Amino acid sequence: MNINLQDDYKKKLQEDIDRMTQFSTSDFNLANCLVSLGFSVYKIDKSNPEKCQFIFERNSGLDNTINKFWANQLRINPKILFDNQRFLKSRIYSKE
Repeated sequence: MNINLQDDYKKKLQEDIDRMTQFSTSDFNLANCLVSLGFSVYKIDKSNPEKCQFIFERNSGLDNTINKFWANQLRINPKILFDNQRFLKSRIYSKE
């Protein structure tokens, strides 16, 4: 029983660390804007067949950019935006 508690604690601790060092969103448009502004997708979690999660490594500027997205204060080249939209969709539907 003690080993299970230790494993549970380690798993919870790792989840807490991940939340501090990563940002996750299921909002396709936000993910597309972040990629278009130079942020890299660390991983796409497709474990839920209804909605995937885009996971980004948290770095300087990410939170500020997310706030600007929600405040409608971002300017993005439309061609870059549409190119990255195709890129993200190809990653979503790939078999990886």
